[in-house]
Amino acid sequence: MRLHSCYQKNPSFNLTARDYGSLLLNTARSYENCSLKLAKTSGKLHFLLKCRAFGLIPRSLLPSSAIEDNNHTRNILHNAGYSLLRHQIRTDRRTVALLLAEIREHMRDLAASIPNTLLAPVVAHVANESALLRSLHDGLLATKFEKLICSTTWEFRRSRSRSNLSLTAHLDRTVINLSSRTLNNMEKLVLAKGLNYVPTPKHVPILNIFSSVEAALDKVDKCKANEIRCAISNVLLSRACQPKLNQLRSNFGTTVV
Repeated sequence: MRLHSCYQKNPSFNLTARDYGSLLLNTARSYENCSLKLAKTSGKLHFLLKCRAFGLIPRSLLPSSAIEDNNHTRNILHNAGYSLLRHQIRTDRRTVALLLAEIREHMRDLAASIPNTLLAPVVAHVANESALLRSLHDGLLATKFEKLICSTTWEFRRSRSRSNLSLTAHLDRTVINLSSRTLNNMEKLVLAKGLNYVPTPKHVPILNIFSSVEAALDKVDKCKANEIRCAISNVLLSRACQPKLNQLRSNFGTTVV
């Protein structure tokens, strides 16, 4: 994604150039460019840290070879890709630190040369542009992360399988497609693994889940919606009020099987 500077659209930059010369205008533009680069690099660093936490390697960092069918070669390529991932994380962290230092220096120069009435609109404009770029960039990286999740086999075994059958040999028997949409082999592989192999996030978005459920219940009949709400409440309350095993054992009249 290219960095498009929008300093021409903000009148504060024109006032800075008119009243204080082109030198401070270049400082303001450098401050804006550093802030945009910081927003993009921070989003990329967050994406790489998430990949490292889940044990994933982005395709741009994964080396390729013509003999990837060999297990030894595949392991070498995977280790090389993981080393590149850690190196890129270290590089992005250094870049973020340098950009923060440059931004502080530019802010110090601007604050010492122009009044606060002119500096505040410039800072607000740069903050809005950086937030917009970060949100767009995070959307693209979230799509890449979902593709990495779906293209990874989330199956962990204690020992290697002795079967030499292909993974796609019995997909049509395992996954039965009853919809009108055709599924490719990658989607069938993900469905064949089941929900037990899908990783769960560290922080579950509970409020988003509740809001989605409420939005869906608004489209259902009120009686049916109340029944669903009661069923969900019973499940949540029964799990919350369920006594612990050591509390049951402390009661001599309770037999734990």
